[in-house]
Formats: sequence, C-alpha cells, structure tokens
Amino acid sequence: MRNLTRPIVVCLPLFMLLAGPAGAAPRQEQTNISGSVTAPVSASRRAQARAGVSLDEAAAMVRRQTDGRIIKASTRRSNGRAVHYIRVLTRDGKVFTVRVDAATGRVL
Repeated sequence: MRNLTRPIVVCLPLFMLLAGPAGAAPRQEQTNISGSVTAPVSASRRAQARAGVSLDEAAAMVRRQTDGRIIKASTRRSNGRAVHYIRVLTRDGKVFTVRVDAATGRVL
C-alpha cells in the first residue's frame, strides 16, 4: 500500500500546477485580422478603448496644463456623451472646472 501513495503524493502538486488556480476567471483574448490570437485583454483595457480617455487620464492632463491641484473629478452624461468634470485649485487660489470630452480627450 505504501508503494501506491508515493506516486500520488509526487504527482498531485504537478497536476495542481498544470490545472491552474481553482475558480479563476477565463482569460479573454484578442484576435487580430489574420485570425491569430494575441495577448489577453483586461477588462479595464476594453473599457478604456470604449471610453477613449479615462477620468484619471483627463485629471492628470488638466493637472499638468494648469499646474494646479485636483479637488474633485467626476464623469457625467451631457447631450448624450460622457464628459469628465474636473475641479481645479490653482496656485493663486482660484477654483474652476474644466470639462473634458471622454471620447476624444478634447477640452470643452
């Protein structure tokens, strides 16, 4: 009986390694024009591709352009499109809001 348990004990970690983590979400892959599979695409990357410019990217852009501090940032729908509203405090103490089109990254 002892001779049978040794192969099981040795092989079990190998099988677990090959099987991968239990309950892992399936990886979504992107297929290029020729039909070959490329690197897996994360959910956040797909969302960014749909949204154009993320709220974080828009806030960083406004911070660089104004040399100010971001007080508040949010995304709202305006006239059927997503718009990032970014409130900035400038070095001279002025507060203003910059609107950025989420699809193009253009300041409105």
